[in-house]
Amino acid sequence: WQHYDEQRNLLEQLLRQVFLCLECEAGEGSEAVVAQLQQMQTEIASGGPLKTMDTSLIPKKHLPWLVKQDNVNPQRYEWLLYRQLTSRLNGRIYLPNVTKYRALEDDLISQTSQDTLLASSTLDRLKQPAELLLQEKQHRLESALKDVALH
Repeated sequence: WQHYDEQRNLLEQLLRQVFLCLECEAGEGSEAVVAQLQQMQTEIASGGPLKTMDTSLIPKKHLPWLVKQDNVNPQRYEWLLYRQLTSRLNGRIYLPNVTKYRALEDDLISQTSQDTLLASSTLDRLKQPAELLLQEKQHRLESALKDVALH
């Protein structure tokens, strides 16, 4: 934490500017962190110091370093949230404007669109029921296995 304390210029001049450009969405279990990140963006954008700091987001092992006499160190808390953001970009926090960190659902076709696309397709295989295709594949596989067994 001492290293982070020494990086105040990096925090104020670079990281905050990048952070203000991010739009975060919560995945399962990260709702509180995203709410705090959004609150922090609002407070940073207003130009004032961080006032809202949810201490329940501070892991127990970091409490002695961030909280002294019931007061949270705002700079260290900000660093903690940045670290939590980066560690949760594995699917617990999404950045919809960044392709690499979007939710999978953003890339999927809706069921109604999928049905329309399949109906308008010229590929007959796409119009067949999945069970029929699987039976056909299984029959071809069994035939190929018999041929291999004979040779």
